[in-house]
Amino acid sequence: PYSVQLGQYSAKSGAHYRPHLDKQPWERENLREITILLYTNVGWDAKRSGGCLRLHPTPMGSAPTHDVEPIAGTWAGAYWARL
Repeated sequence: PYSVQLGQYSAKSGAHYRPHLDKQPWERENLREITILLYTNVGWDAKRSGGCLRLHPTPMGSAPTHDVEPIAGTWAGAYWARL
């Protein structure tokens, strides 16, 4: 790959993302092709502390969402090259 971006976010920091797309269809200079999220937090309680990844299958929100709980060893990925 040309580049790799790694991030680590502490629960204490209150870090979060607003709903977004990692790659917009008009972003020709955005070379991101793969997004992978791996949860490594052992013993996390999503009901108490949040942290779920909310997936929106359609951009306009017309389909039901799906939440991925932040359980250690859980990963989610997306392939963006065809946008």
